[in-house]
Order: sequence, then C-alpha cells, then structure tokens
Amino acid sequence: MLNRLVVAIWLLIVVWSSHAVAMGSPVPRGQQTGFLIDNFEAGNFNSWWIFDKVSPEAASTADFRSGDPLVVREAGNYSLLIKGEIKTEWYAGGMGIYFAKPNQDLLQYRNLQMDIYGFGPGQGTLKIELFDDDNNNWDLEQNTMEAYTPLYDDRFSTEMRVDWMGWKRVVIPFTDFKDENAGVGDDAWNPTQGGKSGGLLQMQLICISSRKIGFLQYAIDNVRLTK
Repeated sequence: MLNRLVVAIWLLIVVWSSHAVAMGSPVPRGQQTGFLIDNFEAGNFNSWWIFDKVSPEAASTADFRSGDPLVVREAGNYSLLIKGEIKTEWYAGGMGIYFAKPNQDLLQYRNLQMDIYGFGPGQGTLKIELFDDDNNNWDLEQNTMEAYTPLYDDRFSTEMRVDWMGWKRVVIPFTDFKDENAGVGDDAWNPTQGGKSGGLLQMQLICISSRKIGFLQYAIDNVRLTK
C-alpha cells in the first residue's frame, strides 16, 4: 500500500512538472550564456566611468519594446540609455568599464555580444575598444597629455554604425578588432591571464555622430563575452 502511494505521488509530480514546462516560463536573464559584463539590472551604471559630452542613464525598458522579439523578451527592467551632445566635429565622448578579476581567464570566449536599441538613421557610430595587459601589472597606464592613449598595453578597436530602429543583438568576433596602437604593448591579442598578466582588462564605448554638431542616442543592454 505504501509503495503504491509513493508511486502515485511520484507520478503526480512528474505530471505537474511536465505541465509547468508545457505552459512555459521565461528563462531568467542570469541563465544566458557567456561572461556577463553588465545588464544594468541594478538600475545604475556605477561600475562605469564617463568622459566628455555623453549623458548615460539607467532607463526603463518599458519604453523600448520594438525590434528583435527575442531581445525584447530578454531586456529585463533596465538598459543603459546613452545620449551625446556633439560640439567638436562628430565626437561626443564615451564610457568604460574595468572587469578583470583574479582566476577569471577569458581565453575561452571569441565574441563580444550586446543588445543595442537604435533610434533610426542618423544616430552615428559606436566605437568599441578592448584593452589587454602587456606589462603584467593588471593596470592600464595612460598618457593624460595625449587623449589618454595607453602607454604599455594594447588597444584593439572596431566600429559599428547604429542606423536601425528598435532592439538588435550584435555579435562581434574578436577577429574584427584591430590593433590601434602598433608599437605599444606586444601588438598581439592576449585575453588570457598568464604569469603576472591580467589578460583582458577593460572596455570602452566611444560615441561618434554622423553630424558635426548635434545629438545622438542609443541604448545598450546585456553586454557579455560569448564563445
């Protein structure tokens, strides 16, 4: 009798579980694959530094519902809305984040992925910069007299025109990034931590307009490295 009761309960659990799966439920954002840099679900961008004429804000995604349906579903509650004022021929400014940590080897990843909400043509270009550690000190020393160019480490960059409307998931292979400061560092892509090197240290986003003077805006979300 007891065995029959146990079997009955087990069957009830299986049926209930199957029903729950069949009904479906959204996959939590934390279960997306890859190494998460930021998804802004804290409602802030405290880990980022800001420079020049950009004005970022943690914005509710309730107002951003167009574009790729998959990205819309995974947008969560907040994204980062970046607005820029162009006063010096196309350049607005940007922001950056340091994400290196001990025992966090990023060699396994091959792409940078992010969700970008565009506001249509004319919003300009997003330049993305990645920096690796070549002088083995987990730090990026910069020349403050020359546009904060790296003194000892590599800077790899690529550019992407944001000219669409709504959400779009962008996947950029690391092979698309080009060494921008030849002769500084070792001119090789070194995302791995080895010896005393911190590997891939940080990223910067540079906002460039399609107009000499004016404004630009786009939103970003789910910034991560993927395989």
